[in-house]
Amino acid sequence: MHDTLHNFYKWTQSKKIIFDYMVVLQPTSPLRSYLDINKSINLIKNKKYKGLFSASETLEHPYEQIKGKTSNWKPVLSNPKKYHRRQDFDFKSYFMNGAIYIFHYSLFRNKKNSLKKFHFFTMPKSRSFEINDIEDIKIINALVKNKKN
Repeated sequence: MHDTLHNFYKWTQSKKIIFDYMVVLQPTSPLRSYLDINKSINLIKNKKYKGLFSASETLEHPYEQIKGKTSNWKPVLSNPKKYHRRQDFDFKSYFMNGAIYIFHYSLFRNKKNSLKKFHFFTMPKSRSFEINDIEDIKIINALVKNKKN
């Protein structure tokens, strides 16, 4: 995405289009609301951040995540701590949900920017689902249908 936005920035410069911030709303996040967008814009304006992305608390905690194959797996975190209850975990983890990105124009001057410099806006899990495959579409359709009832 960054290469595309950088090319878009160069195009706006060539056309003398001036902007302070670029807001990117990916179509794969259909449950995001105008409230999420407005809150994130207000946050970046009031705090004068250079960049912001949306995130939500993870459904699974990193201590419970594994990687590898079914017969040869290991924890995602190299030294997971032993907790008996999720409420006792020693930190919250978040997922970059891809619903909202806001970039200050100055971030496009350098082609290699990192999201590490960005702040994040927390969205509720209920509006953070992302469409990546057919199963996601079915889940989102069920959520939307359930909202209507």
